[in-house]
Amino acid sequence: MDGLPDGPSSQRPACTREPFVTSRPDRGTERKCGIPTVEVHGPHRHCSRERARAGRADSERARPVRGNATVNRLSSLWVLVLAVACSAACTSVVEGSARAPSGALGVTAADVTPHPSGPSTSSAANTVGSSTPTRVVTLRTSDGTRSAIVHHPRSARKGAPLVVMLHPAATTALDAEAAFGFDALADRAGFVVVYPEGTLPSYQNTWNGGRCCAPASELGTDDVGFLHALVQALRSTDGLGSQVYAVGFSNGGILAYAWACLRPGDLSGVGVVAAAVMVDCADPGPVTVVAIHGTADTSIPAAGVTTDTGVRFPSVDQSLAPFRTADRCIGVGHAGAAGDARIQKWDCAEGRRVVKTVITGLGHSWPGAGAGAGTRSVADDATGYLWAQLRRATS
Repeated sequence: MDGLPDGPSSQRPACTREPFVTSRPDRGTERKCGIPTVEVHGPHRHCSRERARAGRADSERARPVRGNATVNRLSSLWVLVLAVACSAACTSVVEGSARAPSGALGVTAADVTPHPSGPSTSSAANTVGSSTPTRVVTLRTSDGTRSAIVHHPRSARKGAPLVVMLHPAATTALDAEAAFGFDALADRAGFVVVYPEGTLPSYQNTWNGGRCCAPASELGTDDVGFLHALVQALRSTDGLGSQVYAVGFSNGGILAYAWACLRPGDLSGVGVVAAAVMVDCADPGPVTVVAIHGTADTSIPAAGVTTDTGVRFPSVDQSLAPFRTADRCIGVGHAGAAGDARIQKWDCAEGRRVVKTVITGLGHSWPGAGAGAGTRSVADDATGYLWAQLRRATS
C-alpha cells in the first residue's frame, strides 16, 4: 500500500480528546494527533476521525500544523466497511498498483452548481463587490460530485490571479482555509483563492498524486482532471486572469507537482511544503516552482526515502530537476541564508524561477500556520513566502 514512512519511533500515543503534543524550545508545539494536523497515507489511520474531531477545538492553539501520523494496518473488516461506505466517487477501484492521474477533463463549466447557502455562480453574482465573497461550488465528475470553497474578495478585480490551495490528507478544504491564512492574504493582495476538497471526506480525504496517496491513488481518482476543470469553470464565473498558482502541503503538494507535470500550460507557478514528485515528469511545461522542506522531516525527507513497502519519495533536488530543465534555468543557482532557512534560487528563461528552501529543524509542518499566517514574506511564514515568490511568475 502507498504510505509515508513512520517517524523515528514506532510508538505513538493513542488519540484522546487532548491531542498529543511535543514541543521544541525554538518552535513551540507540534501535534502528532488531531485534525487538522494529522495526515495519514494509505487505507489506514492511527486516530479515528471522530476522536480527532472531538479534540479539534482544544488543539487549535498547537502550531505549526503537522501533516503525518503513524500508518497502521486495517483489518479485512475495515476494508469491507470502506467498500460498502464508498459513494459514486469510489466505484472504479483499481486492483494492484496505484494508477497515476490521467489529467483528463471529465467536467465542463456547465456542471458547476452553487451550494444552497452560497450566492449564484452566474457571472453577475460573482462580479467584484459581491456581498458574500466566500461560497461553495460543486462539480459533477466521473468520480462523483466534487466540491470546493471559493473566496473571491472585493479587492480581486477582473483578470485577478487564482491560487488553488490543496489541503494535506486526512484534513478538509475548510481546515486549510482556517489554518493557512490565504483568505486574508487574498483580501490584501487582490487574488481569488479556491480550496478544493479531496475524495472520501468521511474517511481520509486524500489526493491521487501518482504513487501517493491511498486510497485516492489506488482508486485512480482523476484529481488533476478535477482541478483543470475547476479552474476552467471559475474562469467563466469569476473573470479570472491567466495566472494560476497551485499551492499544497504534503499530499496536497504532491498533487500540485502532479498537476504541473501532467497538464503543461495549466499553471503559472507551483508552491509546495513537504512534498515530492510522485508521477513520471520527464517533460513538464515551463513553470515557476517554490519548494519548502525541513531537515527534520521524517515523513517525506528532503533527501528522499524508500519506504518499507517500496514506495519511493524522491529528494527535493530530484523533484525540482525536471522543472529546472523545462524552465531553462541558468547555472547552479544563487545560494543564501535567512535565519534557519537555506535558500537556493535559479533564474530561468522568461522571468521564471525555481526556489529551494530548506529550513533547519523543521519537521513535516507548514511554517507559520495559524494566527498571522501570510503576513510576512519570510520562509518561516510559508503562506506569505510562497506568494511573494510565486507572484513573480509569468503566465
